[in-house]
Amino acid sequence: MTNQRVSWIDAAKGIGIILVVYGHVARGVFNAGLYQEQPLVTYHLIDNIIYSFHMPLFFFLSGLFFLRSFDKRGSRLILNKIDTIFYPYLIWSIIQGVIEIILSQYTNGTTSFGNLIAILWLPIAQFWFLYALLLIFIFNTVIFIFLERYFKPLNIPFIIFGIGFFLFLIKQYLPADYFFIRAVSYNYIYFSFGILYWRVLDGKHHSISLTLGVFVIFSLFEYLVYYTATLPSDSALIKIIITFSGILTVIFVCQNLRGTIIKILSLVGRYSMEIYLMHVIFGSGIRIVLQKIFNVNNTDIHLILGTLLGLIFPILFVKIARSTKLEFLFKSPRIISVDKIESKP
Repeated sequence: MTNQRVSWIDAAKGIGIILVVYGHVARGVFNAGLYQEQPLVTYHLIDNIIYSFHMPLFFFLSGLFFLRSFDKRGSRLILNKIDTIFYPYLIWSIIQGVIEIILSQYTNGTTSFGNLIAILWLPIAQFWFLYALLLIFIFNTVIFIFLERYFKPLNIPFIIFGIGFFLFLIKQYLPADYFFIRAVSYNYIYFSFGILYWRVLDGKHHSISLTLGVFVIFSLFEYLVYYTATLPSDSALIKIIITFSGILTVIFVCQNLRGTIIKILSLVGRYSMEIYLMHVIFGSGIRIVLQKIFNVNNTDIHLILGTLLGLIFPILFVKIARSTKLEFLFKSPRIISVDKIESKP
């Protein structure tokens, strides 16, 4: 994998995690009743735009790496993902959950000890994404192993995408009571799109004019759905158009970035996992300090400081953790790593 390819992928992660942090900070400010200085229509419009594609972007980016990881590990990829996804999911769900319970009178959280007990099968807060991603990796690995027996490797990504597309179209007819079914049917299409993109389009140059064209499509549909309500927001086809055009806009923009901007975004992107794990803790903490201690209720100050420090503090914490004995908070210790289990002779 060339440095240029890594850079645009990291930059896309950077844009994605910035949107995640801003989105959660903005929702926290809204739920705390601090959106008095700005029209609520602005909040809802921005919220709808961000949430129309930012999490699918991360499923897509995860799909980009699947083929490379599967070729290297095969079925043991599942064990690797238990270490790299489920372990930090478990650790930080407990940490954030306990903090929310202790500080429940100051936060918007509704986490209970019952919720913490249930995290093995029902994720809390933003950690739904990690749990869903793990389930999708397991599901996709099993499907790939099966398809390899009957189809040529070059054809499998197209079949996988077809499965994802089909599941997305019928998701409303599937049982909604089980998180596994919701996670896969709603999000597998974006993960499989990442696999297909890597196989078919990766390495090809996407011009600025193409980038602008995709952005125009994205902007037009966002305008017609969320601003004028001309088009229905619950249409599966319209959702696919909005989400895919949003994802491709970010990808194509990042492929055309140069200089300081891509360096900054790539830096943020390389810490996207750790930021995702910690940003709610820091974002909520910053809001509580500003509001309860300094009596700051200005919306813009909360949004700016909450987003910036919600990105910066996790990065600083990771650097401290790596230089101390706290790295186990992010990385499964070798002694309990399921990926390090040796096969018996």
